[in-house]
Amino acid sequence: MKRLIIVAFLIGFIKLEAAELKLEGFYQGKNLYVINPFSDLTNTSFCVTEVIVNGTATRDEIQSSSFEIDLAALNLKQGEKLTVRVGYKEGCKPKVVNPEVLQPTASFVIISIKADATTLKWSTRNEMGSLPFIVEEFRWNSWRKIDEVPGLGTPEKASYDVSISPHSGINKYRISQVDYTKKPVYSKKQGQYITPANIPEVTYTVADKGTKIKFSAITVYQIYDGTGKFIKEGTDKEADISDLEKGKYHLYYDDKTEDFTKK
Repeated sequence: MKRLIIVAFLIGFIKLEAAELKLEGFYQGKNLYVINPFSDLTNTSFCVTEVIVNGTATRDEIQSSSFEIDLAALNLKQGEKLTVRVGYKEGCKPKVVNPEVLQPTASFVIISIKADATTLKWSTRNEMGSLPFIVEEFRWNSWRKIDEVPGLGTPEKASYDVSISPHSGINKYRISQVDYTKKPVYSKKQGQYITPANIPEVTYTVADKGTKIKFSAITVYQIYDGTGKFIKEGTDKEADISDLEKGKYHLYYDDKTEDFTKK
């Protein structure tokens, strides 16, 4: 009987110490703050039992109603990946009041950005955690997304490239990221490519008995109906319009906008 009581006590003790709060992210130079309630009604024992960062127990003073996880004392590098485990007793639960400080931030700085007839290339530094880069071009009098590239998330130099389809004239490109604040952060530098003067502007004709639009060169295009509803898009030297109903349409191509009528 005594043996059964001891075994039951040990199982209960293990269960009491088994709960864990886990956070993952990147070191951004800020510490975490924890609300640490009492573990029972006696108000003599606190909830948290240990704090482990990247596999190493910290020396934080956890016997307090609130305490700081001092990440700055761990000799971490900016942008270093973190796993924080907060062990606590069952029947209570601590709260990390600022977990967002471990989330990636849009802190990148553009070192260089340039474009040519086929490719946009850029280099960054000071990335604090991996976030996708949104690539946009200025076409048809507005910025439009053309690609998305995963960021490496390193504070060291990182390089990227995407394929582009320039229009005639001056082409402009910009890079952005969106972090947990949900607000886009844009590159201060923009890439620019000037189409060579010997490349003529793209023109078009409605051909093949009104079933196709033929362009004078390969171009990015979009077609909208008379109400502004998107119909189709592509990058080609011709667009099939055989399936369109009769009526007026808006054609976006090269860096131009024009109207045409499907008869």
